[in-house]
Amino acid sequence: NAGMATILILDMIPPTLTEEEEELHIDHFAPLTRKQFKTLLDLGRREIFTDGTELTHEDKPSHELFFILDGAVDMTHGGVFTSRLRRGGFPNWMSFQRTGWDPEIDMPNSYGTISCTGEVNCIVWDRDDLKTVLVDDDMRQRMNHVVTESLIRRLLHTPDSARVQDYIGVISHAWADVAVRQHRKKATLALKRTKRV
Repeated sequence: NAGMATILILDMIPPTLTEEEEELHIDHFAPLTRKQFKTLLDLGRREIFTDGTELTHEDKPSHELFFILDGAVDMTHGGVFTSRLRRGGFPNWMSFQRTGWDPEIDMPNSYGTISCTGEVNCIVWDRDDLKTVLVDDDMRQRMNHVVTESLIRRLLHTPDSARVQDYIGVISHAWADVAVRQHRKKATLALKRTKRV
């Protein structure tokens, strides 16, 4: 009984975070408990990507989730610039959120190509590693809040604000049912044909 009590007490003690980890938790992962944050952080690996490195490629699935610690990435769709993400951004979070963070669901293709502009320092999580912590409903819901807060911060701090409407369109397209996406594509093609005539 004493051994089990010790395990329960140790499980209740919040993990120790470094000053950098504490700042990261407060600024970007606040919906997670300290324990959830530390578990998530320990699952990830830090990587530095060079200028021009593609984190995702349009119409190809990405099985890694990226969080930008430092630097910037640009997203293009059809070769056209759509947005820039900096510290605090999850460049490809929509693909993960659209599956409900469920590793059994096929990963959808990336909406756009995300490329590094200069050196970019990221935390990277492999989808298979994430499934070990995101099986818990509470953790999954809190992770949804983390990425939603990241998106809101980004939209509020977008310097040109002109791309916000474009980005909302991207989200709407990405979350739309397959039949709706096909309908939109047909309507767009029909509109283009009409304009040519």
